[in-house]
Order: sequence, then structure tokens, then C-alpha cells
Amino acid sequence: MIPVADWHAVVQALVRPLPARRLLLAEAEGCVLAESVRTRHALPPFDSSAMDGYAVRAVDVCDGDHTQPVVLRVIGCAPAGRPTDAVVGPGEAVRILTGGPLPAGADAVVPVEATDGGRVVVRVHGAAGPGRHVRRAGEDLALHDLVLAEGWVIGPGQAAAAAGAGYADLLVVPRPRIAIISTGDELVEAGHPLNPGQLPDSNLVGLAAQVRLAGGVTSVTARCGDDAPALRRLLHAAARSADLIVTTGGVSAGEENDVVKAALSGSSVRFATVAVQPGAPQAAGWVDGVPFLGLPGNPVAALVSFAVFIRPVVQTLRGLIVESGGSLVELAAPVQPHREKTRFVTARWAELGDRRVAVPDGRQGSHLVAGLADTDLLLEIAPGEEVVPAGKLVPALSLVGASDTPRKVRTTLAHRAATP
Repeated sequence: MIPVADWHAVVQALVRPLPARRLLLAEAEGCVLAESVRTRHALPPFDSSAMDGYAVRAVDVCDGDHTQPVVLRVIGCAPAGRPTDAVVGPGEAVRILTGGPLPAGADAVVPVEATDGGRVVVRVHGAAGPGRHVRRAGEDLALHDLVLAEGWVIGPGQAAAAAGAGYADLLVVPRPRIAIISTGDELVEAGHPLNPGQLPDSNLVGLAAQVRLAGGVTSVTARCGDDAPALRRLLHAAARSADLIVTTGGVSAGEENDVVKAALSGSSVRFATVAVQPGAPQAAGWVDGVPFLGLPGNPVAALVSFAVFIRPVVQTLRGLIVESGGSLVELAAPVQPHREKTRFVTARWAELGDRRVAVPDGRQGSHLVAGLADTDLLLEIAPGEEVVPAGKLVPALSLVGASDTPRKVRTTLAHRAATP
């Protein structure tokens, strides 16, 4: 059997970050930024009002109050998007709306609530010092200031900041396109009636969700019976639009109905038994120059295999550095290790006093798909003879991962060699 770490190396050797390309902001969400973004104009680009009110000279209204309002002549209006040519002089004011450009001569804004709202003459009964309720040009960022650094994941905030800085598109590592093909004569589409011997195809929908949460997109989702020529045609077709091809089923040690083995007979794909439970049967190689990974068909084994082996591959394709190992969690109950294999035990979070602990699922089996509904994480239990006791800290990773929180992430920088 191949150790888990060695199989990680095998599958990671198949991929490198995708070439960076320019995408519109609306299409760049979830992508990793491949260039630094600097402002193309100051933010804000001009002095503007933070309130609906009147643009004034602060010196004219410094003594205004309710008992003795200051009376000013209204000489114009400055709505948002329409600068005024009016120049505010002594004893004058310009009506201004939130976002309106501050007219020349004015250095403060009096909110409309501190006035009588006059259109020809306005009575101001509230003082305003210089700069009051004024958004200064460049107070957010000056021209050519850094807005986003290379390596940030683009989320709503990053897209909005880039748009504000003058960008319509960004150079990013795109989301990888992943083809998912489930195999087996026994599988039928989820929700369809079952005939004797048939099973719902949970792998197709479960892995598609895994792909989305890992930051990829599905280019193909297809089901194929135990028909090697049909699967071969499907694999070649998938390779035309995918950055990675993933199959489930047909890679076990048995001779009968191993449809993936039969379809890829004579190819460069390697079929192996990995020292992992669940998910020992694995395959890795190339189909028409596209990286290929074959997973076992049992649903828990397929999802665990994705979390352990394929999610890091997706991260590499996206331009992210794969962090080795999981975070340590406290066991709430003892776990029996496998003598020779690394076990990935499904578990859920629970509160124990003031501590958060991991509760292993009492029923472990590669076919027990219903238990996945209450699974938060996978506990990595090293091979051994002795029971791992409650209270022990063990490595763990999320079963399904999570959508990226837009944040700065480290990248491999391999996209520097790519053609935009």
C-alpha cells in the first residue's frame, strides 16, 4: 500500500496553477488576484458633501444658533454628479446633496436639519467648523495607492474596491473547470424511483458541491454505466473543456466491472491502493493531457477522498499554496486506529463545558451516506495498535471545506510565467 503522504505527492505532481487571464469584475469572484491593483484616481476623486444641506464658508456660520440664525443667500445647487460653477462668497450658500461636488469657496456643509430649508434665502441655526461634513478628495486612497495586493481572493468587497479604483476587469487565476463522472450500472439520478438493485447517485451531487466550495466550477457532470467504450468517449469529450477530470467507481482491486480501469487500459493512468480508510482504491494520471483522478465509488469514500486528495489539487490549480496537515482538535470519545492505514473518521463539533470538542460518529462505513448530513470534520488517525483516548489532540480537516473568506492568501506565483 502507498502511504497517504506519498499519494499526495503523486496527485500534486499532476497539476500547477492555471495561467492567469483577465476577467470582468462580475466574473472574477472567488478567483485569486494575479497582479497588484493601484488606484487610477484618488478615492474619492473630488471634495464632496457627506450630507444633504448647504455648502458654506465655515467663517460665515460659526455663530449660528437657534436664537440667532445666520441668514445666507442661496446662489445655486450642487446635486450628485453635476458640479456647479457657483463660487461661494461671503454671506452665500449653495444647496448640496450627499455626494455632490463641493463648490469653490466653500469649506463646510451645514446639514439641512440645521436650517429652515430655504431655497432663496436660508437661515442657519447650527455652527459648522472647517471641513465639517466634507469628504475630502483622496481621504480613502491617493492616486496610485495600493488597493489590492497580488494573492487576494476576490470577494464582494474586493470587487467593489477595484471598481472604485477605476477597474472593469482584473488579471486573475481563474476558477478551475472540473469534470465529474460517476460510474456504475446500479446508479440512477437522485430523486428517480429505484428498481431492484439500483442506488441513487449521491456522488455526482456531493462532489459537485465539493467542487464549488473548493473554489472550482463543474464543466461536466455525467453518469456512465459499466460500459468501457462509452466511458472512454465521455472521458475524451470531458478533456476538451476541463482542467481536471474526476471519476468515481471502477478503480477497485476486483477484476469484474472495473469500468475505469478498462476504459483507461494502456494509458498513463496509475491505479493504486493507498493506505487510507476509507478510500484505499485510487487512480491518477492523464487523459488527453488533462490531469485525471479516479476515486472509489462508495459515497463516504468518494467525499473523504475529495477532501483529502483532490481539494489540495484544486487549491494548486487556483494558485494557492497548499497547507500541509489539519488543525488540532480534542477528541470527545476514544477512537480505534487501523493497524496499517491512516483512518479519516467522520465527526461533529460539540460543546463540552467551555471547550469545543470533536465527537466521532459511532457508525463508520464507506457506504453510510446518511451520516454525512451530521458531519463537520474528518479526524486523521495515524496507524497504530493502541486506542486513541478521549482528550487527545488529533489533526482534523473539514469534510467539505468552505468558501474562501476574501482575504490575503499566499500564492505559488507560478502564474507569472503565464500569458495573460
